[in-house]
Amino acid sequence: MRFKNLKIVTLVFIFVMLNGCSFYHTAYVKSKGGNLESFGRETILPQYIPPKNCKVLFKHWNQRFVVYNLSLKKEIKELMGGNYFGYSFKVKSDYYTVGDSYTNGFSIVKCDGERIKEIYRLKDQKWQAIFPLATDGKKIFFIVGYYKPAIGHNINEKYRIIARWDYKNKKLIEYRYTKGAICDGTIIGKFLYYTSYDFEKEKYEIYKLNIANAKNKPQLIGKFEKLMGLYNINEELYIWNGKEFFCFSKPVEKIYFNKAFDVIYIGNNNILVFYTDSFARIAADIIDVKSRIVKKTFTNIVAVNFEGDQVVIYGDGYIEKF
Repeated sequence: MRFKNLKIVTLVFIFVMLNGCSFYHTAYVKSKGGNLESFGRETILPQYIPPKNCKVLFKHWNQRFVVYNLSLKKEIKELMGGNYFGYSFKVKSDYYTVGDSYTNGFSIVKCDGERIKEIYRLKDQKWQAIFPLATDGKKIFFIVGYYKPAIGHNINEKYRIIARWDYKNKKLIEYRYTKGAICDGTIIGKFLYYTSYDFEKEKYEIYKLNIANAKNKPQLIGKFEKLMGLYNINEELYIWNGKEFFCFSKPVEKIYFNKAFDVIYIGNNNILVFYTDSFARIAADIIDVKSRIVKKTFTNIVAVNFEGDQVVIYGDGYIEKF
C-alpha cells in the first residue's frame, strides 16, 4: 500500500506529494552528511532473511520495512540499508518504490513477506525519482519526477509525469499529456482518475484519463481547494479532502474526521482511517461509508497488509484479519 497522505520528506528530495512542491537544497544535504558527488549511486536495499515465524512488512509512517514476529505478535527489527526510504500503494500490491535520501538512486521493488527484490532501476539515477500512484492489481501506474540543477547550488523539479509499468518488457511507458504537479490517483474501469495541483489558481484539479493509449489526453472533471486522496469504492469515485470523505457524484453525503493522516479502502464499503491517538500511538477506525458508523477501532498498529482477499492488521500484541 502506498500511504502518500503523509507528507513524505527525505533528506535529499523533499517530495511533498499533496501540496505540489518538490525541491532540495545543497546546503541542507551537506549538513546531513550527504554530498552532490554521491547523487546517482544505487540505493542499498536491506538484505535480511527473516527467522521462522517472522514476516517482513512495510511500516508506512516511517517509510521502512520491518520484521514482525508472528508468535510474539510484535515488531522485532527495523530493516536498515544505507539511508533508504520506501513508498507504497494505498491498495493491495507487492510493489513499492525506494530511494536513498543521500544518493537518490530510485527503483521499483517487490516484497513477498520474506525478501525485498529490485524489479527495475530508473535509467537516470541522479535526476529522476519514482513514486506509486495507482494500481488495480493488474495495471500499475507511477509518478515519475524529473529534476534539474538550479541557481545557487539548488536542485529543482522540472516536471512530473504519469507512467505505466509494462510487465512484459520491464519498462515504464509515459503518458505524454499528463505532465503536472501530480499527487494522487485511482483506477476505475478503463480510466485513471488523478489529481494535480495548479500553482497559479492554488487549486487541486481532478483529471480523468482513458488509459488504453499513452497518447490519450486527460479530461478535467473537477477543482477543489484541498485534496488528499482519490478512491475507487464500488466503481464510484470518492474523495478525501483532509476533513471530509465523500462520493464525487454525491458530495452532500459526507463523513467527517479531522485528525486523520491517511485513509485506505479495505473493501465491503469500509475505509480504514489512520490517526495518532492521545497517547501518541498509531490508531485506526474502520468506518462504513454507507452508514458512516465507526465499526471498530485499533491502537498500537505496527503495519497493515493486504493478503489474498483479507486485510491484516499487525499490532503490538495482536493480529487481526478481516
